[in-house]
Amino acid sequence: MVLNDSVADCFIWKENIDGNYTAADGYKWLLDKRITPNHHQSSWMWIWKLKTPEKIKFFIWCVCHQSIPTLSMLHKRNMSQSVCCSRCLLYEETIFHCLRDCSTSKKVWHGLGFMDINFFSNLNLQDWIRTNSTSPSMCLFLAGLWWNWRARNIVCVGKETIFLFQVLAETRKLASIMEVCFRNSNISPIDIRWVS
Repeated sequence: MVLNDSVADCFIWKENIDGNYTAADGYKWLLDKRITPNHHQSSWMWIWKLKTPEKIKFFIWCVCHQSIPTLSMLHKRNMSQSVCCSRCLLYEETIFHCLRDCSTSKKVWHGLGFMDINFFSNLNLQDWIRTNSTSPSMCLFLAGLWWNWRARNIVCVGKETIFLFQVLAETRKLASIMEVCFRNSNISPIDIRWVS
């Protein structure tokens, strides 16, 4: 249906009176749509403020966004034939299974001293990571998270062997490096914001 033959069809930006889009209008629209920062489901600042290397912050951000390539996720995208964990061969390889609940991952966590039943009972991935990332054993937890994923990839993707003692040694080494580098660090992360 044509309303007016003399006017060509075009896109109109509803947020501006004249219908033209500008970067300033787009930025203002984004600010208006932003959810309050204390709503932790939408605010990821807690990740970027962690005292840990950037690669681990990015990894945690990917984990919280359900975007690390577990077999469950790859199967949903038709990139894997099976969802079954290739380490234990018993359960679907979800993020939680891969990083915490697989028998191989549990051995790592137990070897690091994480044996409390509460550590394995939280069913919300983001809450589990956030709680343990701010605990007194935060460096060991973050290093354990990183090396559980690395060990999984070495075995499943690289088709190599890595022994439990090696994973534990690498995890402790990374944790001690993080403790030294970030101990009493008063340097706050760079906060980058757009200005209009």
